[in-house]
Amino acid sequence: MQSGGGEQPTTTQEEEDNHAFVCPITMCRMVDPVIAMDGHSYERVAIVQWLAKNKRSPMTNEPIRNKTVVPNFNLRKLIAEDAEHRRAQ
Repeated sequence: MQSGGGEQPTTTQEEEDNHAFVCPITMCRMVDPVIAMDGHSYERVAIVQWLAKNKRSPMTNEPIRNKTVVPNFNLRKLIAEDAEHRRAQ
């Protein structure tokens, strides 16, 4: 029996890295990434606005009781390094 499909699309490392740089709320590349108490990273302004109006995670829909956000310094560094690499090309 033959399989019905063609080749599966593959994801490059660069595409995966870029996806990690995108805020799941704004769908834009983050500038000031933070980690919310749901463990996911978001653009600071977007998640603060979200949490002002919502009591649930935008990613998991689970309740978020603690609205504290913490800077994601590692992700910010990776985004900056990627931007520098793109400028150098």
